[in-house]
Amino acid sequence: TEVCAGEPFTLTASGASSYAWHDGEMGPSINLSLDQDMTYSVTAKNADGCTTEESIDITVKPSPSFEINGPAEICPGQVVQLKVPLNQNWSYKWSQSAMGSILSTVNIAPEQNTRYSVTVTDKRSNCSAEDSQEVLINNTLAFSIEGPDAVCSGSPAILSIVQNDDYEYKWSTGSNENEVTVSPTSSTVYSATVTDPTRGCTGIQSKEVKANRVIPKIHGPSFVCAGTTIDLRAGGGVSYQWEDGQTDDTITVTLTKTTDFRLTVTDALDCTADVQKRIEVYPTPTLEVDGNTEICSNQSTDLFLDTDVRDATITWTADGNLGSTSGSGPNGSMITDLLVNNTMEKQTTTYVIKAEAPNGCG
Repeated sequence: TEVCAGEPFTLTASGASSYAWHDGEMGPSINLSLDQDMTYSVTAKNADGCTTEESIDITVKPSPSFEINGPAEICPGQVVQLKVPLNQNWSYKWSQSAMGSILSTVNIAPEQNTRYSVTVTDKRSNCSAEDSQEVLINNTLAFSIEGPDAVCSGSPAILSIVQNDDYEYKWSTGSNENEVTVSPTSSTVYSATVTDPTRGCTGIQSKEVKANRVIPKIHGPSFVCAGTTIDLRAGGGVSYQWEDGQTDDTITVTLTKTTDFRLTVTDALDCTADVQKRIEVYPTPTLEVDGNTEICSNQSTDLFLDTDVRDATITWTADGNLGSTSGSGPNGSMITDLLVNNTMEKQTTTYVIKAEAPNGCG
């Protein structure tokens, strides 16, 4: 006899063979939903044709009447409010997607299209009503930044976003165009903010551009003695171009003077860099020996040793029929030997003399 406004319910008559309700419905049961008090009557007839009438008074209790207010479309990441009228006689229960709030207002930030519902109960009548609203995500600003992932260090790269005349653009470089030219010298992250002023939506994307830096190298000694043959080996890339036109990674050279070697190195991304290496060539000292080369037995002679290199070290060895000796000394050294020949035949002693400069050349 008591129902909530708008709540569906069923009236059922029994005890007869046929039933006719006053609103024209036929049958033992009728399904109703009322928004005001009402009296329902039914006329029943049995198998013998006898009739009787019965009525029932139905009281309709008030149910909350409301609707959800809030945007039906939002931008990705945007926080918005859904609300229903505030009434001190009402209690509220939002769906789980709205965190089960018991307030008349909830803040939401859906990541995808979501339907929110709320059940409102009138605490006086204990009658409830429910409403729901779907909130759609406007993904018109789901854009990407096009451009190379890596460039040669300092070389230009074009980063772009698909052009839309209705949008506003703002790059981390300060540019307000949909396309920007950058020249990174190290790995750099560039970001772009795109705004749709008509909807108030803003999207942000970023892209890292790596700067490929070629580190060219020439492997080899920094100094050599004049006339030395050495190998110079290139490194830091996949192809090489020496100043003289050679393209091998290793070249063989014989140096007689200080020389600068220049090399262009290219890596797998076709980035290039130049390197120069100077190889100092130290001169080989000259050696002069003054003295007699023929003497009589039991005589001595002085051999005077001199070089053109200051602080050179002079060493000597002597071996022959007339004895052996060895020694060392600075520039301007003297060898004095007494040679005795006990035979009637000519005898010879050979002196081997070497000069070595402080830089190791000799």
